[in-house]
Amino acid sequence: MRNLAVLLVMAALGGCASAPSAERAAPESDQAVGLTAAGGLETREPVEISVETGDRQLGAYTVTLVWDRTVVRVLSVEPTPMFAPPSYSRLGFSSGKLTLSAFQVEPGPRGRTIVARVAFESIGEVQSALTVRLITLVDPDAVPIKGAAGASRDRVP
Repeated sequence: MRNLAVLLVMAALGGCASAPSAERAAPESDQAVGLTAAGGLETREPVEISVETGDRQLGAYTVTLVWDRTVVRVLSVEPTPMFAPPSYSRLGFSSGKLTLSAFQVEPGPRGRTIVARVAFESIGEVQSALTVRLITLVDPDAVPIKGAAGASRDRVP
């Protein structure tokens, strides 16, 4: 059954590829809360992306983040120690749509799990709404979970 979970997540990934570890590094210190990065672009504290499994263990997830690409772009995706690092494509950083997906063979945490931190920056004068869509959520045996996905903020950056 665990192999089935791996296959399900791999199918959900489609064109997503794991980012090199250098791309997953935490943002530089000039990209902290309320600071202005080089070029005058506003940055803020990363947005925490989470999934909710209730009393079930997390085995795999796929979520899609959607925002207005004309006013905001992604700077980085940071893994958390709570679950396996997400796979994603850097092409999504400026497209307005970024898919994050991860799985692990050993049983994962239960309940609300922060699976990634995503840093955004402004390229326009306004903020954008951020939508998080849950695509796939399964336990370690590839049994679907009726859970939820969310973000620590609904506006970015």
